[in-house]
Parts: sequence; structure tokens; C-alpha cells
Amino acid sequence: MIQADDRKIFFSRFRAFYNNPSGKRMEAGMTCRNGEVVITELEGRRMKQSGQTPDSRPADWLLITINDITQRKTAEQAIIRAKTQWEQTFDAVPDLIAILNEKAEIVRVNKALAARLGKTPQQCVGKKCYEVLHQTRSRPGDCPLTSNFWPVAGL
Repeated sequence: MIQADDRKIFFSRFRAFYNNPSGKRMEAGMTCRNGEVVITELEGRRMKQSGQTPDSRPADWLLITINDITQRKTAEQAIIRAKTQWEQTFDAVPDLIAILNEKAEIVRVNKALAARLGKTPQQCVGKKCYEVLHQTRSRPGDCPLTSNFWPVAGL
């Protein structure tokens, strides 16, 4: 049985799913006979059948596969929680922190560094660290990211 919270959404989408199921998927919480609640993914496809219906229309079946995706959804929720916790911790650190990629581009800065620079974190992302930190177009000579330190030569 479909969970009460999901019934309205399920039935509002089912007609479109029924009429053209190819490439469509729906998720719904379901209660099993033993009372266990699982999250399911429904995937459908049409199958032409030989013969006709009583009103002389060609027979057409809707085959629905129901997969239990409870473990996947639980893992996704755990990843989202961990990401949120990491982001909150990263932004709460008072030290100035920037995460750089191999091209010396800023991937992320914490709120403390962005505030020190008078920018938002989003304004820093994608720019070379020396552009943001030193307002220069090339890496300064005393940059700690030398070719000995950084894996990509020529930075």
C-alpha cells in the first residue's frame, strides 16, 4: 500500500506515467504486508499484446517494475547530512581557508577568508588564488605553491 504522504503525488502523476511510461520513474513509500515501510521506485513500459480488448481495441499492457530503493535513499540522506555538517564546520572555522585545485584555482573559501577579502565565497570560486589574494595576473615569486610543492609544473 502506498504511504498516505505519497498518495496524492502518486495519483496526480500516475495518469501521465500510465499514458507514456517510457523513460519515466516515480518514487513512493510503500507499506509491505509485514508492516515494514520501504521506499520504492516504479519504472514502467508498454508492451503490445496480440489480440484485442472486448471493445475491439488492440491489447496494450503496462508493465511496472517496483524496486526497493530504501538503502539507496538512506545513503543519499546520510551523504547530504555529512555534506551539510562539513560545510557548516568549514565556514565556522575562524582561520582563513581556501581549497585550490591543481590549476591554483579556488574551489572553495570559508566565510572568514571571504570576509577578509571583502567578497562573498561565490565571488572567489573559479579564480586563480593569486588573482584573489594578491590582485595580480601571475603567481608571485614567493608563492608557496612552487613546482616542488604543487604537482603541476608551470603554476
